[in-house]
Amino acid sequence: MTNLKDETLVKQIKKGETEKFRVIVEKYQNKIYSISKRFLKNDEDALDLTQDIFLKIFQGLKSFKGKSSFKFWMTKIAFNEALRKSKSNKKREISLEEKKIDSFSGNQKTEKEVFNTLLREKLLKAINILPEKYRVCIDFFFFFDFSHKEISKLTGFPVNTVKSNVRRAKNILRNELYKEKDFFDEV
Repeated sequence: MTNLKDETLVKQIKKGETEKFRVIVEKYQNKIYSISKRFLKNDEDALDLTQDIFLKIFQGLKSFKGKSSFKFWMTKIAFNEALRKSKSNKKREISLEEKKIDSFSGNQKTEKEVFNTLLREKLLKAINILPEKYRVCIDFFFFFDFSHKEISKLTGFPVNTVKSNVRRAKNILRNELYKEKDFFDEV
């Protein structure tokens, strides 16, 4: 049942087969959680928001007209909800220390796994210092594989602004990671 097309599932759900919404949740829960986590940076809040987003998607299915793909429509809802929630939660920022990964705990990690964990941590740290408009564009471009045009529709930024934001974010990330070059030289 998981290989059904989204639009087919939506039609079936709209006709009353609401149990099929479970397939949509299973298919997209990681993507929606990732969007939630990028905005809230806290597992518990991201999980709560993910549930809220799926509820909003389910409630809004009757308004889905199919003018865009279901995936895009759903991502737009997730983006708007995550943005709204993050603005109301600005005071609850988490320090980098709280979310730091203990890369060296346990002897079972290989050197490559430790390096990849540290690299991921450095990259996330660099991404998190980006201004929100840059971070949103780079997240959707690299992590969610959306085109500049799709990001424009999601965010409301003009396409050229999206391109510019992605380019500027890449430059900032390059500079931030360059500051860490001593770390990479040692590893």
